[in-house]
Amino acid sequence: MENQLLAKDVPEHALILDFDGNSTWDSLRKAKESYHLNSIIIVTDRFHASRAIYLARHFHIDAVAFCYGDESFGFWSLRYEIRESLARVKAFSQVLMDNDEYAQ
Repeated sequence: MENQLLAKDVPEHALILDFDGNSTWDSLRKAKESYHLNSIIIVTDRFHASRAIYLARHFHIDAVAFCYGDESFGFWSLRYEIRESLARVKAFSQVLMDNDEYAQ
């Protein structure tokens, strides 16, 4: 994805890649706490976009999502939809259970 963005003339200094991001929650917490970002563009797929925006808002990050490419997963679409549905429940639970400075 980095190479595709650079090929589209996105400046390298505008990218922050999260190589050790194990979850959307961890990546967005790091965006706020480590990189002190208040505004971001999340490059992802349509399955993940709404959850990523939801969690960004929890961390008080103004975010938009750019969904890339052809998202025709064919047979695997149902698998991705089920996985994302479960991940959304997890994200909602994480926000509810968050007792730190971001809790609303």
